[in-house]
Amino acid sequence: MELYVLDLTPLSGREEEALRRLSPERREKALRLRGAPRLRSVGGGLLLRRFVGGGPFVYGAAGKPSTPGGPCFSLSHSADLAVLAVDAAPVGADAERIAPVRAAVLPRVLSEEERSWMAPDPERRFAWLWTRKEAVLKWSGHGVTRPMRTVAVLPGAVTSLDGAVCRVHTEEYRGYMISAASAGEARFTPVEVPLADLLEGE
Repeated sequence: MELYVLDLTPLSGREEEALRRLSPERREKALRLRGAPRLRSVGGGLLLRRFVGGGPFVYGAAGKPSTPGGPCFSLSHSADLAVLAVDAAPVGADAERIAPVRAAVLPRVLSEEERSWMAPDPERRFAWLWTRKEAVLKWSGHGVTRPMRTVAVLPGAVTSLDGAVCRVHTEEYRGYMISAASAGEARFTPVEVPLADLLEGE
């Protein structure tokens, strides 16, 4: 598995230049957004263009994109970071900035055992749990259609959905937590991609 990360901060002010390099499909999607969400969409589109291709993409029942005959991939954004995992087998990836946790969210997404486990280091451990759950749901193709509380991701847990078992790997990266899930080898080392590399060529 390869996992690429893009710092979106330098993209501010170069949005128009970046939009010209996207496929019509990705450009149209980005232009429907405003502000930070647009920058994240553009940044994700640049990563896709370089490491997956410009499409066309097809979408599963829960909205998971794929490229017929191309590699499997999973795209995620959080704050100023875009993440793209690419593999030969189905993959799910998620990134989350490590930040204060809203207590009201916890009962909806974490089991009682998971809430106890995160208590000693709530910000980092919540991001660890959240990204692993999201990565598994993306890997499965279910997305947010499945309750997050039902996905077991604690250390030592066997993670599975509908009888299919997957491996999950998590790395802390510059104030973010990044997780990837795969039925095969989920380990990755984040590869930082300079924006200038993605803006080369037409």
